Amino acid sequence: MISHTKFQAAVREHQEGGGNTEFPLLALAIHLVITPLSEHPADKPLSESPWYRICKYHFGLYVALIEPSIETVQAGLLIALFEHVQCVENRAPITLNICATMMYALGVEDIIVPDPNREPGEITLEEEEIALTWWTMVLLDG
Repeated sequence: MISHTKFQAAVREHQEGGGNTEFPLLALAIHLVITPLSEHPADKPLSESPWYRICKYHFGLYVALIEPSIETVQAGLLIALFEHVQCVENRAPITLNICATMMYALGVEDIIVPDPNREPGEITLEEEEIALTWWTMVLLDG
């Protein structure tokens, strides 16, 4: 769901001291999903893991204070994936609902529903990423 080319460009921009404001959240969510469980505190439930709490806290701030973006939705979907796979207190449905609301605010349905005048194969990389993000949400919600 995340464009490799776009992600690598965001990494370069961030290393140069620029880039968009959503990249750190997306990187943090990716880190949350790929971090082995052995790196989370063993004596606490995952809902109290510092990695999870920091990621969820920043996601909440982005949702509350910044205009919705596809990167914020992608970060939320990664958090929901972590919550679902690790059985974090049944929080995944709430996170998915937040992502669905942001996707609606972004007008994703205009990209997902094909234009009858569009030629086959006529889709931009950005539209493809949005469509893949939408399908990721559908699969996680199912």
